[in-house]
Amino acid sequence: MSADFVSYAEKHNLFSLFETMVQELVVQQPDDPLDLIADLLKFEQPATIILYGPPAIGKESLAKRIQEKTNTVIVDGGTIAQTLANEGTPAGFIAKEFLEKGKDVPDDVVRKCIVERVNQDDCKLRGWTLIGYPHTREQSIALQMEGVLASHFIHLTAPRDVLAMRASGRVVDGKGNIFHSLLFPPPLDVDVTESPREHFDEQYAFFLKNTSDVLRSFAEYHTCVLNTDQPMDDVCAVLFSFLATQRRSHAPFLPRVTVFGGPGSGKTTQAMNITNKYNAVYVNPQELVTKAISSSSKIGVALQPYLQRGMMIPDNLYTKLVTQRLSEADCASGGWVLDGYPLTRSQADALNKAGFVPNFSVAIDVPRSQLTERITQRRVDPITGLHYHLTSNKPPQEIEERLQQRPTDTEEVVRKRIIEADAFLPELLDFYKKTVTVDGSRSEDVVFESIERHLVLPIDEQADVLLK
Repeated sequence: MSADFVSYAEKHNLFSLFETMVQELVVQQPDDPLDLIADLLKFEQPATIILYGPPAIGKESLAKRIQEKTNTVIVDGGTIAQTLANEGTPAGFIAKEFLEKGKDVPDDVVRKCIVERVNQDDCKLRGWTLIGYPHTREQSIALQMEGVLASHFIHLTAPRDVLAMRASGRVVDGKGNIFHSLLFPPPLDVDVTESPREHFDEQYAFFLKNTSDVLRSFAEYHTCVLNTDQPMDDVCAVLFSFLATQRRSHAPFLPRVTVFGGPGSGKTTQAMNITNKYNAVYVNPQELVTKAISSSSKIGVALQPYLQRGMMIPDNLYTKLVTQRLSEADCASGGWVLDGYPLTRSQADALNKAGFVPNFSVAIDVPRSQLTERITQRRVDPITGLHYHLTSNKPPQEIEERLQQRPTDTEEVVRKRIIEADAFLPELLDFYKKTVTVDGSRSEDVVFESIERHLVLPIDEQADVLLK
């Protein structure tokens, strides 16, 4: 695939759209496939959410928060049979026979009710949040076999003693809104009645018995584990941040990454980490310059006068050097990671016009004083060639006297490089508006985890993220 086509396909979400089409055709098996495909093309696919957790975890309350935020339809597995029986739908009519006799509605009938409900027009248009179902692996698999597939699966957790307290203090107002007499009491002017959750111990034991099997059934889904033993605002912040991420897709991902950061920010380290993780090609423009000059290539000859005079390389030469490398077969087939390039907005614009548009850009932010300390404390052993750091990677005492500092690591040079990097960074962030900024003052592993989290699960296109 050419770079232009890959960029076009990702921009218009073609890979995921094709995956969704095939999935829906296999599940629904419509008489006229073209009608289904036309509907999929006509409307953006809404969120379909499953909230799974133990009794008294607060699924109803969170579902209502989701509804208020996203306008999804709440589908409650515990009440769906009675709801559809009252409405007189086909599945509700079957459930009504059992309800009128005071019998439990069989599981296959409950599932029919859920399937019927999520396929109604409002759920198709607005999406849905399913609570109170499934409870077992068998139910989980049967539900998926019926075509009820979630874009987001959220596993809610909390300590048992917290859940027991919630179960005993539950109160409900006339509209069905749930409160807790201690944790989140109702307004003073609202009449409520006690509604303690009965048989909590038995329900909790049943949940624990089946949890691992249910989670295994949704292992391939876009999943989040959410601790609800914290203030509701904090729970909702994590919840909505997760819902903003794209659902898991089997669409091909070809990394085209650019890493920004000041000198000493760790951008080379993180660029290499990304390269190794995703088997991409590491591209360092400075190395390309050195190689071009040493090989006496046509472009290398053109570059040499600028380096000899200590002048900046013109953008047209720099861009040509980089795009030639990105055009090679290994970059085209495996993706690429650019270390510290582009340096300016004009270079970024030239890169885009050449058809090389990053699908992920990350800026590594480190306090300027820490950047200076990281670089000026570097030392090299002229005999072994080994690198040391006087603070974080101290050399053996017996070789300290022979260690040397590279001319580019002096404080004066470092400060100048930091000023130059700071001058160009704002225009790069403005050009690549979806750049993820991470706190580079943390450990290498933590920084990479932050980067990978967004590389694997890209945030919504309109969101700008700053990880601290």
